[in-house]
Amino acid sequence: MGPTGVFPLVGLLLVALTCVALLSRWFGAPSAAGRFATIDGLRGYLAFAVFLHHACAWYFYLRTGRWELPPSPVYVHLGKSSVVLFFMITGFLFSLKLIGGRQRGVDWLKLYVSRVMRLTPLYLVAVAALFVVVALLSEGQLRVPALSLVKQSLYWLAFTIPGTVDLNATPDTCLVLACVTWSLRVEWLFYLFLPVLALCLGLAPPALSLLLAAVAVAVAWQVGLPLAALAPFASGILAALLTKLPRVCALARHWGASVVATLSLLATIAYFPSPHAAAPLALLTLVFALIACGTDLFGALRRGVSRLFGELAYSLYLLHGLALFIAFRFVLDREWAAEVSSVTHWLLIAALTPILIGTCFATFRWIERPGMDATDAVTAWIRRRLPRMTVVPKRPA
Repeated sequence: MGPTGVFPLVGLLLVALTCVALLSRWFGAPSAAGRFATIDGLRGYLAFAVFLHHACAWYFYLRTGRWELPPSPVYVHLGKSSVVLFFMITGFLFSLKLIGGRQRGVDWLKLYVSRVMRLTPLYLVAVAALFVVVALLSEGQLRVPALSLVKQSLYWLAFTIPGTVDLNATPDTCLVLACVTWSLRVEWLFYLFLPVLALCLGLAPPALSLLLAAVAVAVAWQVGLPLAALAPFASGILAALLTKLPRVCALARHWGASVVATLSLLATIAYFPSPHAAAPLALLTLVFALIACGTDLFGALRRGVSRLFGELAYSLYLLHGLALFIAFRFVLDREWAAEVSSVTHWLLIAALTPILIGTCFATFRWIERPGMDATDAVTAWIRRRLPRMTVVPKRPA
């Protein structure tokens, strides 16, 4: 079994699902009522796929000192295609909010507060852990001017939107979090671009939100963030429109749609080196649109275990790099880890998986969920102190 074999994928997924099943048995699974259960069920698998992608990358990084894509199309897609599908999920959910806003309006203040409260608390914890790791690697010594360290820290605290920088002259600082923060930069760009999408749907967003959208585009241009990265969000928007067609949803719930989605996903992996081209993106769009409309991959995505797995997705995505870094830089002897067989490497990842799943369950319950639950209170607090950002009428005047 080589480092890029498919058998570790099956084994590690079984380990992860066993852990989640035990958590589901002890604490219960989230309700599927009033939600897109298939989308909820998809998230956890995507986040875990990114973990497997980076676990494979670490095998080669330990041996070469170069952080590169794994030399296997399967493992490349585990990372890249999973992130593309995450972007589609975001485009899907927020375009649905805007489509619904054509009848009941959009509370723009609450929308943006909800994003801050959803993403920021756990992110700050992750960055705090990164600061601690860098301090340990630096042996508590200041290796750059204090003002430069403050500036570098602010870059990280701002979701690395201004750019990713090494902290305190620590090479490859981004590896502490497996360099995943780039995707959060793209997510924030999309959120700030939502008012423009609202205009296209016949809504009249507040002038301030349109100004923020213009600033976002300018910042993206300045830091070199390609607007083409927003393409998968358009796929999510298309899927949202398709969910409004009952006939399409009826076809998507047929078992044959699971066959089509599975074959399309396999074709993407087998015939294309990455998802960043028209043909593979079209195939992934088909897969996602079917899932959004009700395709459950032979029932797997609707199960309570999958829905609970999905709740852990953000923690899994953001914290798995930290788990890998701590394991290979602090817990294990690095020289020994660089010489072990591929079998031993994957057994180490298997041993790490329950720890990661348990940690992510805890961070969701005690960090993510309280942040989400505080959205209404924070929105009300802001409204009491600032001029009210009104709910948008369904049509511009």
